[in-house]
Amino acid sequence: MRSTIFFLLLFLTTGLYCQEQQLIAAKIVDNQTKEPLEFVSIRFQGKDIGTTTTQSGHFILSYDKQQLDPDAVLEISFIGYQSRYLTTTQLKRLSAKPITIALTPT
Repeated sequence: MRSTIFFLLLFLTTGLYCQEQQLIAAKIVDNQTKEPLEFVSIRFQGKDIGTTTTQSGHFILSYDKQQLDPDAVLEISFIGYQSRYLTTTQLKRLSAKPITIALTPT
């Protein structure tokens, strides 16, 4: 009986560790001055997955791949700047490490 319960619990908890985590790391800068922008909002549209940039303009966003559609849209917005919209497919194509994303003042 104990071994049955053990294997049942093992089977049920294994799914928690099989989730495929994705990571997006980038720096957000002003398009004109190239200065880093702090407290920029980064979020996936229609989801409760997001973060903000640090004082140096950097952010790291971790999410479960199964939570999003393959072409989920990442919205990058800041007051006084034009918002940027990037799909996860577009982000994967960017080969520069680290990624730098410039926002244009309005």
